Amino acid sequence: FLGEEKVDSTRLSEDFTFRGIACIIGSCRFSKFYREVIRELTIRGWIVLDAGSYVYDETDPDVISRLNATHASVGQLHRLKIALANLVVLVAGPHNGQELYIGESTQSDLSLAQRLHKPILMWHTINGEFDKIERAISSVGA
Repeated sequence: FLGEEKVDSTRLSEDFTFRGIACIIGSCRFSKFYREVIRELTIRGWIVLDAGSYVYDETDPDVISRLNATHASVGQLHRLKIALANLVVLVAGPHNGQELYIGESTQSDLSLAQRLHKPILMWHTINGEFDKIERAISSVGA
C-alpha cells in the first residue's frame, strides 16, 4: 500500500529511530493495559503486534462465538507473531488474589519466547512501567 514510495525502515525522520518489532503477550484480562504498552512502545520506535482479539472485552454474542470458534487458529497466528518479534513484552498484574497472574496460555507464550531466545520485558499493571523479566519470572516460579 506504499505504492512506489520507498521507506527507509531504520530512519524515519531526524528525531525518530525504528527499533524493531515487539509482540505483547499476557492475559486478555489485562487488555485495557495493552493500549498503554502499545502507546509507550510506539513512541519509543517499535512496531507493535498483539493478540488482535480480546474475548473478555466483547459483549456481542456473534463476535464471542466467532472468537471461540477460531481460538486455535488465532493462537497459532499469535505464536507466529512471537516468532517474528525482536522483543516480547509480557503484560501482567494481579488477578484472583495473585500479585502476578500468568495463565496457562500466557505461560505457553512465555515459554515459546524463551525457547526462541527473545528478549522479554514485563509491563506490570500496577506500576505501569517496564521491568526486566527475570524479576517477573522469579516471582511466579517459572
